[in-house]
Amino acid sequence: MHIIPTIKDPYSDFDTTTHTKQGSIARALTLNDIFFLGGISFVGVVITLFIVTFIEGATVEHVGIAFMIRLLARAVFALPIGTFFDKHKGYTDEIWGLCFSTSLFGILHVALGFSTNIWQLYVIMFFLGVLEAANASSWRILFFGSISRAFLGKITGVYDMFYSVGTALCLVLGGYVAASIGYDNTVIVGGLFIMVGGFLPLLIRGYLSKNELTGTK
Repeated sequence: MHIIPTIKDPYSDFDTTTHTKQGSIARALTLNDIFFLGGISFVGVVITLFIVTFIEGATVEHVGIAFMIRLLARAVFALPIGTFFDKHKGYTDEIWGLCFSTSLFGILHVALGFSTNIWQLYVIMFFLGVLEAANASSWRILFFGSISRAFLGKITGVYDMFYSVGTALCLVLGGYVAASIGYDNTVIVGGLFIMVGGFLPLLIRGYLSKNELTGTK
């Protein structure tokens, strides 16, 4: 008698009573991060080459300034955005925040692929930083707020496994795609890839009760 081996779903036994809910939320958030951070890695392979090649007058120094603007914008807006989420009870604002921040982040990458001036690069990088702050805050609140503490270590381990593998594949794929279609088109494709992740947070709504969504008891 031959036994056909099966691959166990790593999310299937987080909690004996709420594993379906927690597993579904974890899957949606993990996939969202793979599309979001994986897309950033996909574009990151060529972003410097794209800037110095397609942005008129841009040099490596401008690349450094652009990423400085992005990180400073994220730093400045991280606290106000986090405070905004705290003021609104429930998870509805975080779900929509994650949805819109991911989608708009992808759209801005598409816009970046058509940019030709340094000022356009700086403006886009500023808003990318703001959206990164919104994405990080909403994602973490949803992830750590909806997963049982008893299985948090296991869930984060599974997340990190899938995230690492997914991002690694995106890095390799980004290099091959860039060699085939060019740096500018790779940035655009990466933006479209990120946008797909923006729809995944909406799946979470079906696994949360009305009280959890609104923050009412």
